[in-house]
Amino acid sequence: MDRTNRADSHHNRPFHPAEIGLIKKVVDGAGERGIKASCCGDLAGSPAGAVLLAGLGVEELSMAPAQVPWVKHALSRVSLQEARAWSREAAELYGNGEAEKFLLAQLKARSVMLP
Repeated sequence: MDRTNRADSHHNRPFHPAEIGLIKKVVDGAGERGIKASCCGDLAGSPAGAVLLAGLGVEELSMAPAQVPWVKHALSRVSLQEARAWSREAAELYGNGEAEKFLLAQLKARSVMLP
């Protein structure tokens, strides 16, 4: 999908359970073949997205330089075990933006600074 195409912008829902499930399948498939999974872009550059991706097993993130401090701070406040648990729970939330809201609430409870 072209995220810059306004006509398709309503389809850009990276926290949708189907998207989370697809990312997990790709990460698991890569791992079975000894390949590191990486992700770049807006999802990797958001604190909630980075925690989600880490919990799904993504090992490398790429983002705009301005996002690095926010993501670094978030990942430093969350254990990998917590990120995995939160990612599993987020994958089960089907409401409008519920997965992202859940992850943001978890980060705020850990006093994570958000942009």
